Amino acid sequence: MKFTDKGINALKPKTAKYFIHGDMSNDRHGFAICVYPASTKYPVGTKSWFFIYRYEGKRCFLPLGKYPTMSLGNAAKEFEKHWDIFVSGKNPATVKEDE
Repeated sequence: MKFTDKGINALKPKTAKYFIHGDMSNDRHGFAICVYPASTKYPVGTKSWFFIYRYEGKRCFLPLGKYPTMSLGNAAKEFEKHWDIFVSGKNPATVKEDE
């Protein structure tokens, strides 16, 4: 899916949380948004940005922020920052921002 605000706002909650992955035509895989169902932890339809990647054989889910508090543009910038760490061979979830 090519992310747009209109498309993201149209995503509706289901009985279980689900992920929609962004357009991978730029060879940067793992940018995704999660839509949560109603629960005691999240309001119905809460949406959060994630970077989903594999590191040392394990699937990792790095939260980037909640939509719309974190806009699509800011989430994409955050993803790019973590992508650069990932392609350098490091685990983005464990690298401190001040490095």
